[in-house]
Amino acid sequence: MYFRYGRTETDYLKSKDPRLGEVLDRIGHLRRPVEPDLFSSVVRSIVAQQISGKAFETVWNRFLNRFSAVTPETIDAAEIGALQSLGISFKKAEYIKDFARRVAGGALDLRALKKMSDAEAVAVLSRLKGIGVWTAEMLLLFSLRRPDILSFGDFGIQRGMRMVYRHRKITRPLFEKYRKRLSPYGSVASLYFWAVAGGAVPELTDPAPKKKPLTAPLSPLFVRCVLSAVAAIPPGCVATYGQIARLAGREKNARQVGKILSVSEKYGDYPCHRVVSSTGRTAPGFEAQRRLLLAEGVAFKPNGCVDLKKHVWVCR
Repeated sequence: MYFRYGRTETDYLKSKDPRLGEVLDRIGHLRRPVEPDLFSSVVRSIVAQQISGKAFETVWNRFLNRFSAVTPETIDAAEIGALQSLGISFKKAEYIKDFARRVAGGALDLRALKKMSDAEAVAVLSRLKGIGVWTAEMLLLFSLRRPDILSFGDFGIQRGMRMVYRHRKITRPLFEKYRKRLSPYGSVASLYFWAVAGGAVPELTDPAPKKKPLTAPLSPLFVRCVLSAVAAIPPGCVATYGQIARLAGREKNARQVGKILSVSEKYGDYPCHRVVSSTGRTAPGFEAQRRLLLAEGVAFKPNGCVDLKKHVWVCR
């Protein structure tokens, strides 16, 4: 099954945005698969977090082989250890079990979401453990098949917008201008921004400033030192990327610490949520980080940053 759209949507977008209209004509009709089963889609979303597409396919095939069907009842009946044995971390297994328990027990009615507005449905879904706003928006698009989903938090959409409209950066006000222009068919626009970001129109390049390459390689020793330092951060405390870099013996490689933590799950289960920026900001795309820190008693300032004066880890 694919996301359904036709002339009504494309003609409207062309009339409102000639530049995007040229892209629609150039690329033609797109076929993007959807998954109407919302419960299965939520589970898939949690499993897929912070792992490669190939790794996800391997783990998801194990789910399908283990369970006759991925339903609230089958998942709720499984032990957390059984879910972990399929290749996911304890945290992910816990999130999936909590979700299944709530749906199977009637605390969460997935059918009711279909009657909610986009904002209401996103609010309900993003309160689930392991599900943030971006994931909730993708569930609305690819499971509930809502027609007007255009996500500011999606890097692919931002890249596609930069390439189509020739901006070096998509700020929130600029995004809102385009979102209003493309409404009520933002979902179809999203499909084409993703296609452009993926190279569907070769002559459209990304005007964003080029990032400087990392100056030092990721040696296995440095990776081990970083993960060991992270594992030592006690609950209720946080460390900065620079602090972890110093403990790992590479004071100037705070960016590489972030790179390691973004793929830490392939090394094991580490408390990466306890690492923040030098100003206390949480990691982009790590949707559960704030919730995990709050659960450990970490306080946040009004600007959304961790209160480092109260919670920064003093390593002795």
